[in-house]
Amino acid sequence: MTTETAAPSRRFAKPTRFAPWFVAVPLDFVCIVAFVLGGKDSHNIKEGATWLFEVIFPLTVGFFAAALATQLYRKADNRWVRLLVAIIAGVVLWGAIRFVFFDRLFLSVSNLVAAAFLLVTMGGWRLVAIGITKARARS
Repeated sequence: MTTETAAPSRRFAKPTRFAPWFVAVPLDFVCIVAFVLGGKDSHNIKEGATWLFEVIFPLTVGFFAAALATQLYRKADNRWVRLLVAIIAGVVLWGAIRFVFFDRLFLSVSNLVAAAFLLVTMGGWRLVAIGITKARARS
């Protein structure tokens, strides 16, 4: 007879080395908003808020659906691969949503720009978090 006990079930996933999910999700959303607002400036869009909905809604839905599918916020293993797959799949979903609902091109240069921007910004804050964690561990 063993005295092993089952691990208690967790309602929420353990925080990863980057940040807990309740910090990571808003930071990733800020990266999406920064991309959208940067696009507004580079395309000289000055009127109406419809463009904001047409860009931010599909990109947010696409990325976070892919993040859920890859378990980006739940699993700590292969986190860089999960992030990369979530970004690529999210941008493809963004294109599909824009194509179906807003009569836009499925794939265009904006998909590549979005993927690069999100990789740099979402990967960037994660690298900063790793640096902070390592600096705290040393002190």
